[in-house]
Amino acid sequence: MRKFFLAMAVITACSNATLSMAQAPSVPPGPAAHAHPEHGPHGGDLIELGKEEYHLELLHDEKAGVVAFFLLDSSAKKVLAIPAKEIFVNVKAAGKPKQYKLAPSPQANDPKDNFSCYATKDKELIELLDKHGIQATVMINIAGKQYLGKVEHHHDHGPAKK
Repeated sequence: MRKFFLAMAVITACSNATLSMAQAPSVPPGPAAHAHPEHGPHGGDLIELGKEEYHLELLHDEKAGVVAFFLLDSSAKKVLAIPAKEIFVNVKAAGKPKQYKLAPSPQANDPKDNFSCYATKDKELIELLDKHGIQATVMINIAGKQYLGKVEHHHDHGPAKK
């Protein structure tokens, strides 16, 4: 019986939270408390932005020679499009820092002048992201706020899906 009341309390709390969020659409998404999957919707590695306010999904298509970052919501399940014209990847390898600028890669479902994917064919950056021991950070501006995400060495080398 105690489990029943506990389950009802959780359901009620979740319902109230859903109603509150529906009433305040201008509030930015909050932390998801690691309620996201291990990989993004395209099968790529996830990069946390802020306190899980957003995520980036990193994909590396070795055949096409492309690295792409998809912007995702706090749950890391839904792709988001924003008006940012670029994102930056800062890499430190062998003690030397370097910054790379990635341009938008418009996707079929992106609204006009908004982008959900940023990609590059820069061979140097792609090789660096594949190395162990590098330090890399992605920098992106979302709704006037700058977010940084640590890029871990990724092992997914499947095709970047569009």
